[in-house]
Amino acid sequence: MCSMVTWKTFFMRCEIERQEWNPNTSVLVAGVHEGQITENGSGVMHFKDLHEARQVFPEIDLVKSSKNFTGALGNSKTDAMRFETHKANDVYST
Repeated sequence: MCSMVTWKTFFMRCEIERQEWNPNTSVLVAGVHEGQITENGSGVMHFKDLHEARQVFPEIDLVKSSKNFTGALGNSKTDAMRFETHKANDVYST
C-alpha cells in the first residue's frame, strides 16, 4: 500500500514488485553523501542503475531491507528505484 510522504519531493512510498524491476531503472539512494551514510539522514546520490549503485553500496537489496537500507521503493513521479538509509526513512516519514 502506498502513502504520500510529507516532504517536498512527494515521493510515493511503494515497494517495487520484483516483476516490475527493470535492470536499467535509475536508482536514488537517500541518506548518503559522497558514498558515505550520513548521521542525520540528509543527502542523496543518483546512479544510472542498480549495478552502479551496488558498486558503492553493495548491501542494498531489491526486495528486503538490510542493516543500513530499506528495500527498493518506487517513485511514480520519476520512475526511479529508491533506497533509503533507515535514518532517512525516519526523517521522511515524519
